[in-house]
Amino acid sequence: LKPRKVEIATVTKPQVIREIHEGFLKAGVDCLETDTFGSNRLKLGEYGIADKIVEVNTAAVKLARELADKYSTPGHPRFVVGSMGPTGMLPASEDPDLGRITVDELEAIYYEQACIMIDAGVDALLVETSQDILEMRAAVFGCHKARTGKKSRVGLMAQTTLDTTGRMLLGTDITSVLATFSRLPIDVIGMNC
Repeated sequence: LKPRKVEIATVTKPQVIREIHEGFLKAGVDCLETDTFGSNRLKLGEYGIADKIVEVNTAAVKLARELADKYSTPGHPRFVVGSMGPTGMLPASEDPDLGRITVDELEAIYYEQACIMIDAGVDALLVETSQDILEMRAAVFGCHKARTGKKSRVGLMAQTTLDTTGRMLLGTDITSVLATFSRLPIDVIGMNC
């Protein structure tokens, strides 16, 4: 198995990620997203590098933090947002392979990644490109548990992905997403893709 080049790039080719981040900063962005979209234990495990979860996430946050601080001014602060993508599992699905994970297992996966990113210095956590309402909920709870346990004031954002009919992959519509997440400890809820 070969590691995905995107997630490991902050470790193997930090200059490439540095150049991408600096391009965004020079264009005037307020926030840098870390190069950690697929850097949870489950996704890294697909490439035989689950043991590198701390190294990969810490390197990505520290690089983004260094650059955000470098480009920050009193009138234009820059922030680091820890990107947390889907695990590839769909717990709301009846698929025998994709549905073979519990909500508690998912919460633990997101909790672990969130703890690492909080320790490394993110300003906010972003659960993004969520396609399964149960995974998204578990991710939110895992992130909230991490920031509560670490007594951290980092922000928490969650973004669902909708198809052209306005539904998540398994059919949940935006009204149900908003009803489910409006009372959860999320600072920002949005959509992407």
